[in-house]
Amino acid sequence: MDLERDTVLRRRAVVNALSGSAQRMCAPFWWSIQAPDHKQARILHGGSICYIKTGVRELGITADHVYKQYLSDLTEFGAEYIECQFGGSTIDPQRHLVARSERMDLATFEIPEVFVTASVTQRKTQHGPAKWPPDRVRVGEIVLYGGYPAAVREERGSLAELPFEWMLGRLKEVTDHNIVFEPDFESAEWLGAQRNADPGGMSGGPVFRVAEGLIAHLELVGFIYEFPFGDAISARHADLIMPDGSIQDR
Repeated sequence: MDLERDTVLRRRAVVNALSGSAQRMCAPFWWSIQAPDHKQARILHGGSICYIKTGVRELGITADHVYKQYLSDLTEFGAEYIECQFGGSTIDPQRHLVARSERMDLATFEIPEVFVTASVTQRKTQHGPAKWPPDRVRVGEIVLYGGYPAAVREERGSLAELPFEWMLGRLKEVTDHNIVFEPDFESAEWLGAQRNADPGGMSGGPVFRVAEGLIAHLELVGFIYEFPFGDAISARHADLIMPDGSIQDR
């Protein structure tokens, strides 16, 4: 095996390992409606949620507009007909809410480790950073980002196959409020699922810095919240979330 090919294979193995690690630290946040006759069910809406242990609190973090849509569907259809799940585990998000900010489009929930690891169908864990909040990501750094887009899910009533999609790239734009990506959906290599150009459902999904060192590892630095243009994705900086789950509404 020549040196160049060996290097490529090693890098691919590292990326695959990192994407698998990232997948275990987040989950689909989705809910379905059970018909009154109990004979059929369908998924209403969904997004993504990240799991983190800050050292003060064990949290789930998502985009506020995902939670807002959940509350809207509860009002429209009736709570008795709605079943919400984080990953493969049923949950009542309202009972776990810590804080939300419509302006920052972030919402936090207290999600204990026992819940995160409870699912028998999906291996999940919490991100355990060396410190929280993290240092902000900078232009030029390599990031791994994504979530659970609705376009590729396979619905089976109140059950579903929810593929995990990720992209890897070097960051080109950072502002005071946002991390901005401009992925090339046509030529990008998707990790863990089929190619897809519709990011809807990734809201709440994490942005990880790929930190280099003796061992490459992931640092959570942001949360996806908006797709303002057809070729762009925006995320909020992770340092807006305090260790206790409160949100800096800047």
